[in-house]
Amino acid sequence: MMNPVKRWGGVLALLVAVLASGLGIARIQADAADRIWSDGFEDGQPLTTKYEDVGSLGLSVTTADAFTGARALEQHYAQGQVDAGWVCKVNHAGFPDHVFVRWYHKFEEGFEGFPPKMARVRYRQRSTWTTVFAVHFWIENGEAVADVYAKNSSQANSVGWLPIARSGFFFNAPENTGRWIRFEMEVKLNTPGQADGLYRFWADDELIIERTDVDLRGNTPDKINEIMLDGYWNGGSPKAQSRYYDDFVIATSRIGADELGRVSDLRVSNASVTSNTLTATLTWTAPQNAVTYTLGYSNTLITDANWPAAITHTVSFTAPAPGSLQQFTLSVPYTVGTVYYALKAQSTAGDWSDLSNNAFWPHRDVFLPLVLR
Repeated sequence: MMNPVKRWGGVLALLVAVLASGLGIARIQADAADRIWSDGFEDGQPLTTKYEDVGSLGLSVTTADAFTGARALEQHYAQGQVDAGWVCKVNHAGFPDHVFVRWYHKFEEGFEGFPPKMARVRYRQRSTWTTVFAVHFWIENGEAVADVYAKNSSQANSVGWLPIARSGFFFNAPENTGRWIRFEMEVKLNTPGQADGLYRFWADDELIIERTDVDLRGNTPDKINEIMLDGYWNGGSPKAQSRYYDDFVIATSRIGADELGRVSDLRVSNASVTSNTLTATLTWTAPQNAVTYTLGYSNTLITDANWPAAITHTVSFTAPAPGSLQQFTLSVPYTVGTVYYALKAQSTAGDWSDLSNNAFWPHRDVFLPLVLR
């Protein structure tokens, strides 16, 4: 009789959906050497120990929502509240002249009347609190805008502002509230005396604002010294409501979406055969940022070339934190031969990990209570 495993005709995939709110601080695409700052708000440290400048009015680390892990930064507004919180990284010697800033942001479901402030990259004379130049990610009439102040710029108007850049990205669109959105700013200062600076904004990898050939600092050597997430609300909130920030990163190269770690320790920890059915328990270490696994099995070694798209079953379970043991038990038809298993993980953003190592059975390390019928 033909081995039932060989009748699979390739790898059948089992979608294993992990119902989790996110799994810890994810690894960013920027090389580690390019990272200046990274905070997923998971470490339990007070904000004042990590940030040189903090405003705490309504601002706190919360477990009410998070993009990854169990915690995020929540700005809660009382009705009519104007002043709000902020977190600011300060470098008195100056950040690099070319920086990227990424964060995930969410306005809660039903949020009304969007606050103008979101994030700032600027140089401020901290002895006098005088802003010299600032690239603002702000919101005007529900639309994301770049409103840039640069008093020494040859391109500024009489009060020091550059022409506003509009994005066409609207927070008051129903699809842009009640969900996490990844935002990124790129700011490059001009060579003193030249107009070769730039700023760009992205929303979920879509370039929504781009200005090049910009004079931000005139003929001065001024440096970026503050990078801030900001919740100030000109005019005040119309009701009690909250917004959230998570996975705040500063780097010197493009950051983009969180990457998934590849599972490299998949193994069959236990197995049994009963009535032409192989029941195997698979174990692996949970990778960062995974919310879905697709598990494949085959009678041949699984590679990227033969990894299928077919999905036969969906099973939901609760995933542990990254680095914790993950287990799943699967039954497949079997008589003789070797069965190979491999998996891929998927992130909240829908990105897939690389293919895991292959686990297989029979294996001499596996305890086998065989009952052959």
